[in-house]
Amino acid sequence: MGINAKDNKGLGGKSMEFVDRIVCYEDGGMSWTETIKLFQDLLDSGFIMNLQGHYQRTAQTLIQSGQISYKGNQH
Repeated sequence: MGINAKDNKGLGGKSMEFVDRIVCYEDGGMSWTETIKLFQDLLDSGFIMNLQGHYQRTAQTLIQSGQISYKGNQH
């Protein structure tokens, strides 16, 4: 898979910010609060749809547990 830049035109420089944060997440360098914020931001921006299935499944679990919320398509 990989990042599909054409779907992220409205993100501007945020796409690289997400990449940096994702690397930190995958390296285990985020606190729980930072992880929740990352997944909420990925969901809000729609960027999550460009990532491997782990991210969608984790977001769904966080939604079901009330830790993040789906606010609709905002991008």
